[in-house]
Amino acid sequence: MKRREESIKRLGMLDGLHFGTFAVVNGFMPAYFVANGLSNTGLSITMAALNALGFVGAFFWGRVCDRRETNKGVYTPVYLAATAAVIVSYLLTRVDVMLGALVFPLYGFFFFPLGSSLDAWMMRAFSQAEGGYGRARSMGSFGYAIMMLVAGWFIAGLGYASIPIMLAILSLPIFALVLTTRETPYEKKGASEADSAASEKGGSARLFHIAPFITLLAVVLLCGLAISPVNNLKTVILSDVGGDVSWLGIDGFAGVMVQGAFVLASTHMASIPAHRRLRLMCVLITVSFVCTLLANGPALVVVGTIFYNASYGIMLPAMREMTEGYVPDDLRTTAHSLTDAAHGAAASSIALLYSGFMMDGLGVSAVLALGIALSTTAFVITLTMGRRSVCKTALARKRVASDKRAIAVMAR
Repeated sequence: MKRREESIKRLGMLDGLHFGTFAVVNGFMPAYFVANGLSNTGLSITMAALNALGFVGAFFWGRVCDRRETNKGVYTPVYLAATAAVIVSYLLTRVDVMLGALVFPLYGFFFFPLGSSLDAWMMRAFSQAEGGYGRARSMGSFGYAIMMLVAGWFIAGLGYASIPIMLAILSLPIFALVLTTRETPYEKKGASEADSAASEKGGSARLFHIAPFITLLAVVLLCGLAISPVNNLKTVILSDVGGDVSWLGIDGFAGVMVQGAFVLASTHMASIPAHRRLRLMCVLITVSFVCTLLANGPALVVVGTIFYNASYGIMLPAMREMTEGYVPDDLRTTAHSLTDAAHGAAASSIALLYSGFMMDGLGVSAVLALGIALSTTAFVITLTMGRRSVCKTALARKRVASDKRAIAVMAR
């Protein structure tokens, strides 16, 4: 019990610091580029490239973790590479903003998959500890929210030179925690040589032959496509209803704090089947769009953001639970990275291609109407997931019962 609690605290602090650095970099480097003369078009291209490389990195680094059977051993060198990419980009921007913007997407390739890797680390550590994942993972949301406020204060007072300073300060305890935190080994199934050879030959492509996982992937991608245009253009949406930069900060802080609260409460929602939680996620996303559509002031836009972040706080534990159940042990980090990338990097990259043109030509209401259509489609798909989930749960229970009988026989 004492060791379990220590692991929850350590991995929770690590996740909080990890997403704290993400708040500093992802939240303020784009503003740094604009302040140094990068055009809106140049920024859109940079962010699209950042997300595209993040999607590629999800496959690459997820598979590296699974092949080496470690998340801890991969985290430190990849985090160092991501930090180096940010610092080089920051320094080059002082010389030529285009050079800095050209290097910055490498941050996505290295850093974006690390969040999924940390989650896979937690899922193994807390497989026998009820509520451990939700408690530890919620610290990531709280860390992000807090650092958005702190970084904003520092940058307002000291300028953008605060970015590398804060990154360095946060990185020191991250390294200390990674070095001193225990990693639960990957499960060993005792596969035959023929099975191992087939597994190696199939590689990550085996994921696309798992029908329930593909269905899950479709749902999270559609929801990501629905919400990404709103997230990407939140500044424009708020300004259209009279909001300023201060409202942008309130919107981000309130949303992520609610997200963290729902992740923390995931233990109490575990009795609800995962596919039903995904349906609730789709409903809450639709409600968030309705709030934004009806908004005649910034407050209702913030309410819409709160509903979306509540949906994400519900989705994340459900998505992790379903992935763990559907995917073989040797592909779990890859699968977690892929679901995150589908909802985040891939959806955001695709949305950047059309959202700006759509908003300019048809207005905010058209983007929100498309979001409602996409989240409704995702909801319809979740209606097909129930029977599969029940069958999967029943099969898992049979396997557990069979394992218990086998252990009892061996004990005799």
